[in-house]
Amino acid sequence: MEPGSIIMVVSGAELYGVEKVRLALSQAGYKVAAVEAQEIQEAVRRQKPVLLIANLSGRQAADLELCQKLCGLSQAPIVAIGPSGDEAFRVVMLATVVDDYLVRPVNPRELVARVRNMFRRMDRTLNPVPAAAEAAAPGAARQAAPVHPAFWTRVFRTLGERIAKRRIR
Repeated sequence: MEPGSIIMVVSGAELYGVEKVRLALSQAGYKVAAVEAQEIQEAVRRQKPVLLIANLSGRQAADLELCQKLCGLSQAPIVAIGPSGDEAFRVVMLATVVDDYLVRPVNPRELVARVRNMFRRMDRTLNPVPAAAEAAAPGAARQAAPVHPAFWTRVFRTLGERIAKRRIR
């Protein structure tokens, strides 16, 4: 694969929908590679992706840790695909480490549309970053927002109370 690719990170043995996502993005003209989570550091260094897709396992702590690791490795936007319909978890992920979150099952056309919109918003193309720009900030990585355990407790309690109040009304 060439620099400027999209890397899809497969969390552990979780292979749900990987081929479907890869096929949809490939048919839309994107270069996609699926990589196991433990191989992501080398793949990011070698490929210099313009977008990372995290295929999450559903284990919230492990999924958050994976996305934090991705933030530390690359400034590329992160799209998470997860099984969680848990609103509080999605909100925390969007607020701290991912740029977009889709709940499985993923509609391939929606995923392609979201990827296109993300690049349009960033005013970016899938061409590799010019060498001069890379030289100005070699290996620059964004920092994931720190997540303190008390933050999780407060977020889940607050969102749980709001959801419960809406259901009561």
